[in-house]
Amino acid sequence: MVVVNVHGIEAKIYVGAEELTEANAWSLAHSSEFAEIVRHGAGGYKERLKGVMDWVGSITVWFDQDSKTLQDIAVGLVETILMIYPKGDDLTTLYKGSCWFDFEHGSDVGSGQALTCPFFGDGLLSLEGFAV
Repeated sequence: MVVVNVHGIEAKIYVGAEELTEANAWSLAHSSEFAEIVRHGAGGYKERLKGVMDWVGSITVWFDQDSKTLQDIAVGLVETILMIYPKGDDLTTLYKGSCWFDFEHGSDVGSGQALTCPFFGDGLLSLEGFAV
C-alpha cells in the first residue's frame, strides 16, 4: 500500500457551501492498494496492478460555530462536499471530494477547546491547480 500524507494550517476550508472560519489544522491521506504479480518474460522484475484507492483525513476546529456545523453533519449522517484550499486565499489550488464526517470532542489545543473531525472520502478526490 502506498500512502501520501499532507497537512497544514491556515487553509481555507469549505464544507458544502459553508466556510469553516475557525479551522486550526487539517490533514489528508491518500492511499492505493497494489497487487504484485510475477510473470515470465518480465526480465525477472515484479509487476504491480493498481487496486482500490482511498482518502481520509481530519479537520480540527475551535469549539464554537464550526464545531456545531461539523457535529450536525456527522450526527445527521449527511454526505457533503469538502473543499480544502491549502494555500489559504489562493483559490487556484484545491482538494475536493464528497465525504462523510465523524467527530471526537475533548482535545485541548493551547488555552481553548477544540473538536477533531475525521472525514472519510466517498469516491473521487480531485486535485486542482497543482503544478506538475
